[in-house]
Amino acid sequence: LSENRGFMNILARSAANPEDPLSPFGPQTKHIRDDAMLLMSQMIDGSDLKASEKFKPYLSGILWLHMMGMIFFWIHDKSKNQILTNKVIDFSVSLLSQLLWLSSLPLTDPINKIALRLFDLVLESQVLGNQASLTSEEVLVQGNLQ
Repeated sequence: LSENRGFMNILARSAANPEDPLSPFGPQTKHIRDDAMLLMSQMIDGSDLKASEKFKPYLSGILWLHMMGMIFFWIHDKSKNQILTNKVIDFSVSLLSQLLWLSSLPLTDPINKIALRLFDLVLESQVLGNQASLTSEEVLVQGNLQ
């Protein structure tokens, strides 16, 4: 992929604007996003992943967002052979898998509730097309986090 970094840099500018037809977050690319998440769902279903059952419907979206973050990091990584990207991927995947495992423990239910509400808010913003502009106080009230 190193030879495509210049092209990816151009795409990254488009990605920041969900109205841009090339943005992976826009309505024009929803079918690509859905296909990627379906593939991730199939991967999750075929795995022995230990996670709270409540998280399972969100996992493909979480993994897709993680992938987008890693691509963004890679685009801006100036280290030789993007070695920092490889390290960030290794550490973040390890952290994510351990957090998912922890989510299956009853002790983490209060934290899981907050995380699930966060996921709901992110999904809600996608469904509403980012039209909802909630203040931080409204987010806290709706998330029962006061």
